[in-house]
Amino acid sequence: MIVELLLAHGADPNLATTSELTPLHLAAYHGQIAAVGHLLAAGADVAAVNFKALTPLHLAAMKAHAPVVEALIQAGAAANAADTEGMTPLHYASEDGASPIVSLLLAAGADPGQANLQGQTPMDVARAAGQQDAVTLMARKHPRRKRKVT
Repeated sequence: MIVELLLAHGADPNLATTSELTPLHLAAYHGQIAAVGHLLAAGADVAAVNFKALTPLHLAAMKAHAPVVEALIQAGAAANAADTEGMTPLHYASEDGASPIVSLLLAAGADPGQANLQGQTPMDVARAAGQQDAVTLMARKHPRRKRKVT
């Protein structure tokens, strides 16, 4: 594997592009679980953010790459990290109706009541997108959650 070879020859696992994407961002986005594992083992920063404050976990959640989401969570990724729009990985997974990702994030402590900058919670986003399975999962996990009124 190329990533493994590059790391073995001293490549910096945290070297970012001009868009502040690290190799871990790219591997997470593309669902490359083996590369994610090698990068994490080499010290890649699981909390690295790009110019939109997206973490590798945001990108893996957006693309519904469950094994990558699980690996990032196990490596300490923050389930409630917010991007520049206040969107968390759970917002993105809820919008796309990615039930396995929603379940993983909820188990990792993701807050279905955390609002983005528009005041929308992941449950609101899921409802608006017609993702009833995601709404049901969040309601089951947090039945007493009340939406904050601002």
